[in-house]
Amino acid sequence: MTDNTQLNEAAAPLGDIIATDDIGGIKHQRVKVEVGADGVAQDVHDGRPMPVKEGMTTPTTAFATSAALVPDTPSDLDSAQISSGLTGKLVAILMNASVPVKGELKTVLNGVESSIILTMFARAGENAMLLMPNKDFVTQVEDATAGFDGFRLTVTNLDNENAADVYTTFFVDQE
Repeated sequence: MTDNTQLNEAAAPLGDIIATDDIGGIKHQRVKVEVGADGVAQDVHDGRPMPVKEGMTTPTTAFATSAALVPDTPSDLDSAQISSGLTGKLVAILMNASVPVKGELKTVLNGVESSIILTMFARAGENAMLLMPNKDFVTQVEDATAGFDGFRLTVTNLDNENAADVYTTFFVDQE
C-alpha cells in the first residue's frame, strides 16, 4: 500500500493529507522526529542524527575557602584562572558555611571585577547549589595581559556574632 492518508471531509474539497507509514498493510500515523529550518522537515535517522548540544568540553572545578570570616564582612573567593586562549563558562556554584551567608557572583577580567551578576544565599550548615540555566549564561574570556581572569563570589557572613569558615566550589567549562 502507499504511504500518506487523505482525511475525509463531508463536503468538497477533500480533507487534508496526513503523513502515514504503511507497515504490513496497516497505516500508522507518522509522528517521527523531524528537524530543519522553518518550512523544511527532514527525518532524523542514522545518517541525519538529532542535533544535540554536547556536554562540557573541558570541565574544571576550583575549591575556594575563607577561614574565620567575621560577621558582616565580605571576602572574595575566586575560581581558578581561565586557561590561556579559552573562554570560561560557569556551570554551577556550591557554597556552604556554618553561619548564614550571602554570595554575590561577578566575573573578573585582568583583576577587575564586573558588577554583581547574581546573588545567592545559604542557610547555616546547608549547601546552596546554583546551576546556571545554560553554560553560556555567565562567561569570561581569558586575556593574556596581567591579572586574574575568572569568576568571583564575594561572600558575606550574615551572622551578627560568629565568625565562620566559608567553602565554595566553582564548576567551570572551558572552550
